[in-house]
Amino acid sequence: MAQKKKSTAKKAKATRTYKAASKAANTQFNQFANAANNFASNANYNPLKNDYLNGFLSQLPNMKQANVEQLMATTQKNVETSIATSQKVLGSFKELAEKQASFINSFFQDTSSAFQEILTSNSDAKQKLEETSETIKDSVERLASNARENMKYVEKTATEVSNILTKRWTESLDEIKDAA
Repeated sequence: MAQKKKSTAKKAKATRTYKAASKAANTQFNQFANAANNFASNANYNPLKNDYLNGFLSQLPNMKQANVEQLMATTQKNVETSIATSQKVLGSFKELAEKQASFINSFFQDTSSAFQEILTSNSDAKQKLEETSETIKDSVERLASNARENMKYVEKTATEVSNILTKRWTESLDEIKDAA
């Protein structure tokens, strides 16, 4: 119940902040538009009599004002998406690090056991050399396989994060266009 009140209070505060920012932006826009009109109407100030500039400046008061609340909501969605993707990346790296720690531990235990067996066996030197060579070959193949799996995992995570960010930024541009 207390958490719901906090959430409601946060939303109310955010709404007040958005409204205040919207009002301030509208006031600043109107001040800028008035200054632009004064600039455009002052022929002495513009000795080149730039028709394009004067035409543009004279249209500022007629331009649609941006929806500040919508822009702030878009920004909030962008920040939330960035945080979520950062958490996904960090979670993936944590999972990968845990898998690697387990793999390395297992790898060294298995490899050292294999070498221990080779060294303590009653085989002749040539057979021990062949067994050692085979153990090293198996170890290299196992390391290569692990590296490939890790690369696929990293690529999968990067693709997922890239897709999420691309989708959000595309939506964001549409939202900004709609707010303008």
